[in-house]
Amino acid sequence: MRHNLDHFHNILGNCRAVAEFLGYTLRGYMKIRRKVADGIPLSPRVEAHLLFKASQLVSEPANTLTEGVASVTDHINSKNISGCQKEFNKALKRIKSLFQAGKTRKEIHAKLTEAGRITMCYGSFCNLVNKENAREPFIPAADIGLGKTDSSSGAGRKGRPAKRPSTQ
Repeated sequence: MRHNLDHFHNILGNCRAVAEFLGYTLRGYMKIRRKVADGIPLSPRVEAHLLFKASQLVSEPANTLTEGVASVTDHINSKNISGCQKEFNKALKRIKSLFQAGKTRKEIHAKLTEAGRITMCYGSFCNLVNKENAREPFIPAADIGLGKTDSSSGAGRKGRPAKRPSTQ
C-alpha cells in the first residue's frame, strides 16, 4: 500500500491533490497515510478503493501540460466572496431580466428562492441588488425605492403604524 501512496504523490504532487483525487478530505487522507506508515492494516473497503484509484490513475494518461499552471478563473473563485455573493452572481442575468420585466425586488427574491437558485435572506438580496445597481445601473429609476418601506409615511418596521406617544 505504501508503494501506491508514493505513486499517487509522484504523479499528483502533494497530499491535498492526492486526497482530492481519492475523494477524501485532507484530514481523512492523512489518517490513512499515517496508518500505512505505522503498518496498521486498512479496512478492506478502503484498501479496495485505493487499489481501484491506483489502477484508474495508471490507465488515464497523465496530463503534464497543465501541471503547475494556475487556472485563469482563480481570481473569480477567491475566498473573499461570500456564499450570498456567489449565488447572486450566478443569478444576476436572471435578476436583471426580471427587473426589466417590471418585477419588484420582493417578487424576484420570492421567485428565485422558490426555484432554488438562491438561499439568501431578503435583506442580503436587497443589499446585493443595491451594490450591483450602484456599480452598473439596471433598475429603472421609478423602481429604485421598491422593496423598502417608505419612512416618510409614518409607518414603522414591516409597514406597521408607528406607536402613538402615551398620553400620561
